[in-house]
Amino acid sequence: MSLIFINTVWAATEAVAENPVAQQDLLAVLGIDWKILIAQIINFAIVLLILWRWVYKPLIKTLSERTKKIDTSLKNVGEIETRLAQVKVEQENILNTARQEATFIIEEAQKSVLIEQQKIADETKVQIEKQLAVAKDKLKQEKDQVLLDIKKAAAGLIEIGAAKILAEKIDAKTNKKIIKNNLDIS
Repeated sequence: MSLIFINTVWAATEAVAENPVAQQDLLAVLGIDWKILIAQIINFAIVLLILWRWVYKPLIKTLSERTKKIDTSLKNVGEIETRLAQVKVEQENILNTARQEATFIIEEAQKSVLIEQQKIADETKVQIEKQLAVAKDKLKQEKDQVLLDIKKAAAGLIEIGAAKILAEKIDAKTNKKIIKNNLDIS
């Protein structure tokens, strides 16, 4: 198609070159009216100006803004990925620290429990020893009281027996003195 157009233009140019009167007819040969051609050029310029001013400039501006936003977004994505990697590292460090602290706290709690158990065992042992000592003292007192009661009872029996054996009775004061000296009754 472009070959036909070029051949037509070439033929028209040769025709004009051979015949100077035909130069005016060149446009007629091509079927172009110069008045319509000028009007169309003016219309094309007006349309081009309108498109340039109200379509092309806003479109270029919008595209430029979008390009900037995309570039900013891509830069932000890179920064976000970097920050995300840092956060993951920080998170892992925090988790490791928390694990170490938890292990330390558990160990300390176990030590505290063992110490507390030993303390309770020692306190219980001391209380048992005190109760045993109190019980021993009470038993000793009861034993001493029983022995004292037995001695008194024996002294009374000895006094009755001695009174029967001795026909005459010694006064009570002297009798108690003799019994006390012999039995060590307080």
